[in-house]
Amino acid sequence: MKRVLFLVLVIILASSPLFAQEVPAIQDDDLDSINLDLDSLGKDLAIGIAVSGAAIGIGTLVASALDGIARNPELESKLTNTMYTGIIACAGLALGAMAVTIAF
Repeated sequence: MKRVLFLVLVIILASSPLFAQEVPAIQDDDLDSINLDLDSLGKDLAIGIAVSGAAIGIGTLVASALDGIARNPELESKLTNTMYTGIIACAGLALGAMAVTIAF
């Protein structure tokens, strides 16, 4: 067993110079593309968080409105109007967050 491990170690050490490659120098263009990639990743994450928050808010709002309608059917029109107003506000905030994120 020791001979096999020694043989494997010798083969690995002897063959490592064969697989060695030169490391290219990092150019300014490469750094600019990396910065652009990270910038777009940050924007995508910000948009995703904003839209996810709006979706959670809209879902909670609709669930609460439906619960209220189920408890008191006479107020259906008032609750429905209030629900739509809340949905528009949440969607507007999500669109505003997306616009700010894309602008900067």
